[in-house]
This record gives sequence, structure tokens and C-alpha cells, in this order.
Amino acid sequence: MVRAIRTLASGDGSAGWCAMLSGAYAAFGGLLPRAGAEEVFDKPATILAGQLAPNGRARRVAGGYRVSGRWPFGSNCHHARWLVGGVVVFEEGRPVMVRDGLPLIKLAIFRKSEATIFDTWRTTGQRATGSHDYGCEDVFVPEHRTFWFSDEAREDGPLYRLPTVAAFGAAIAAVNLGVADHALDLLAEIAPSKKPVMSALTLQQKPNVHDRVGVALATHEAGAAYLERVVAEAWAIAEAGRRPTFAERVRLWLVATHASQCALQATEAVYTLAGSNSVYEDNVIDRCLRDARTAAQHVMTQVLNYEIAGKQRLGLAVQDSTWALDARPGDPA
Repeated sequence: MVRAIRTLASGDGSAGWCAMLSGAYAAFGGLLPRAGAEEVFDKPATILAGQLAPNGRARRVAGGYRVSGRWPFGSNCHHARWLVGGVVVFEEGRPVMVRDGLPLIKLAIFRKSEATIFDTWRTTGQRATGSHDYGCEDVFVPEHRTFWFSDEAREDGPLYRLPTVAAFGAAIAAVNLGVADHALDLLAEIAPSKKPVMSALTLQQKPNVHDRVGVALATHEAGAAYLERVVAEAWAIAEAGRRPTFAERVRLWLVATHASQCALQATEAVYTLAGSNSVYEDNVIDRCLRDARTAAQHVMTQVLNYEIAGKQRLGLAVQDSTWALDARPGDPA
């Protein structure tokens, strides 16, 4: 899947992003109760989109919940048949608490026809993902169309032993890998003919360009190789029949961040080397930079994750961070 997303994003960053998001959400079929999985994923071409943050409220009623809320970043929502949103569960007007300071959170899946899409996606990059706000008001969602990542998977197999959120990060990183591939290809196309102002040499002939492209290639491919290695190791653990330890989950978050940031650096180098024409909005190299910059802002690939990885490596607890979102009871330490 990581390789497929990289290939798609090398043609268009937004196409890669939409395939990444809805492709990763297909794993929810193994986390939902069987009735929910069969209802949502009843057709091979089913597309599920939405946001995981608990911006909504779910009032518990007989058989399920009455859900209301509004969520940003609804990537791929125009192509979707179903939308998902994070909700806090309420009873008698109060949030249900699972322990001190922590309410009960669920993901609720509802039909797009029951929701409103708000035209809000005015952004630097990833513009074609259609990541608009969306919302619903007092929609009934049956219990079998809800779950949370701490629930035990309903299906067996390696895919469902992986930490769902952490594995999602690897797919996000693959988008920027493809965007960097695209940018480097574009530079190779223009280099034989483009001459910087007052230069007798083309980009293809300039030693300083050779040096910067070499560094960009090494940075980009090092990040990509690191990602492939960690994903392969995580898959081998899951195939062996166990869940990754917390330290092994940390590696997935760290590699997603690093691969995405390395690819962003390569794309930024291409933008700089390509010269002043790069600044125009209709220049595809400009779009590559905007797409890469926007993708790298995702919580799973932000540079803040380096700090969390460093804390964990130096012996400090990070179980109260976002990295514990997909922890399940009984997971190995």
C-alpha cells in the first residue's frame, strides 16, 4: 500500500492523498462489529472519508446514538458514500467518563446523504483533496457503526494486529515520497534547457546544481528506505501473531515523520534550484511544494514527533501523547 500511494502521488499529490486516506480507512472494516462492516463496506468501491478528532457529540439512545457535530479536514468527502467523525459519548447531558479527565470517545460512521458539506477548503496545498468541513445534526448511528481504536479488533490477521493509527502514518508519509519523486522528475526535464539569469550554463551543466540534487536524492531515498524497513518489520511482527510493543509503535510514528520531512526537504530543494519561474501558481513544481508542505502539517508527520521520540528513547513516559491513541488493553509494554 505504501508503494502504491507513492506511485499515485508521483502523478498528483492530491490523488495520492485521497487514495491514502480512504484506503487506510478501509481497515476500519476489521474493527467494526460484523453488522457494521457489512453495511458500510457492502460494495468493493465503497469510499469512507472524514476526520477522527472527537469534535462531535453522541447522545446514547436505544440501539445506538444521536450524533451531532462539525468536523474539519474531510478529505475525499465529495467522492465518499460514508463519513466518519470522532464523538464524545453523552448520557443525561453529561459526558461518559472512562477515567478521571478522560471521556468515552467513539468513531461514528454515517451516510454522506445525512450530512452537510461546507465549502471551506481554501488552502496552500493539497487543494484537489476537497478536504472541506462537514457536519450532521441529530443523526441516528447504530451501535454497530461505532468503534474506537482501543477496542479489540473483530477480525484476525496481521492487518488488524498493527496499531491502526501508527500504521496510518506510514501511508501519510508515502504521499510526500511520491510528491518528491514528481518534483525531481520535473527538474530533470527542465535542467537541459533552463539557464539561470546571466549564466552561460544550463542547470544540467552547473556543478552546484549537481551537488544539491545529489543531496536531495540521498535525503529523499534515505527517508524512503527507512520507511520501508520499519513497515516491513512491523508487518513481520504482526504476521508472527503478536501486537507490536509500545516501543515498536513509536518507530512507526518516528519513521512516518522522518520520511515525510525528508521528502519535503527534497521538494524544497527542487523548488529552489528551478529558479524564479517556480513561484507561479500554475507551475507544477510550485504545486509540488505546496502539496508537500501541506501534507507535512498532518499531526502524524509534524516535527513535534521528533521530540516525543526523543523523550521515549531517554526513558520518559509518552503514553499520554497522541502516540497512545491506538493502544489496546493488554498490549505489550
